[in-house]
Amino acid sequence: MNTHNLARRMATKQTADARTRIATDADRLTTLTQQFAADIRTGGTAGGAWQIAQAAIDLLRQSARLDGMTDIAALLPDTPEDIL
Repeated sequence: MNTHNLARRMATKQTADARTRIATDADRLTTLTQQFAADIRTGGTAGGAWQIAQAAIDLLRQSARLDGMTDIAALLPDTPEDIL
C-alpha cells in the first residue's frame, strides 16, 4: 500500500469515527435534556442544567474538530498522480 492510500484511509476512518462519536454524544444530550425536562415537570430543581450546557459545549467542540478534519481531508489529492 502506498503512502497516498494510507493517508486517505486514515483520514476516512478518523472522520467516520468522529461522526460516530458526535452522533452518540448528540443522543446523550437528547437524553439529558429529556431527563431535565421530566425533573422540572415533577417539581425538581434546575441543577442538571450544567450537565446539558457541558454536553452541548462538548458537542460543539467535536463538531468544530470534525469540520477541520474534513477540510484537511479534502486537501488530500484524489490520486497519487495529482501530487506532482
